Amino acid sequence: MNKRYEILDILHQDAHGVSYHAFDRERQAEVVVRRFFPFGPDGRGLEAEEKAAYEIGISRLKELQHPAIRAVLDGGADPVDNMPFLVTEWIEGQPLDQSLTAGPLSPESARALADLALDCSLTLSNVFGEEAVWVETDPSTIVIGEEGTGRSATFWIAPLRWLGDPSQRSDLKPLLHMVE
Repeated sequence: MNKRYEILDILHQDAHGVSYHAFDRERQAEVVVRRFFPFGPDGRGLEAEEKAAYEIGISRLKELQHPAIRAVLDGGADPVDNMPFLVTEWIEGQPLDQSLTAGPLSPESARALADLALDCSLTLSNVFGEEAVWVETDPSTIVIGEEGTGRSATFWIAPLRWLGDPSQRSDLKPLLHMVE
């Protein structure tokens, strides 16, 4: 990427990518830097056409404002290996999976969360020109906002649905699993 982002900690790592808590030296603010492996951990980075399309998408996402979607601040392809990355705002709060250790959500809260995920996905559908569940629905990726922030929950954009197989985009299973 570049020397703009100072990595503070690894938040999550799996076969799909890695997320870092970082400090943006330009903005003087905490951020999340996410690197993705669109073709698996041993796969290639983006090719020229894919990289150009990804950068167009990033520029559109940077203009998007929704209180339940982490604001996209930067993104592109790492010049070293062409792996796509996305930089989003840092949100203070507790991940939903940690909140669930105290017990399941009430049916009303689960419905409100599903409604919010659908609203975010509809907003993102306008950006991408295709209806899909465009947000991450794993409870570890959903941040429950701290009181007084005006954010009940905040979602990450799901770039692997955007970069991945188009036939998987119409699937509502991620949303159903989240509600369960």
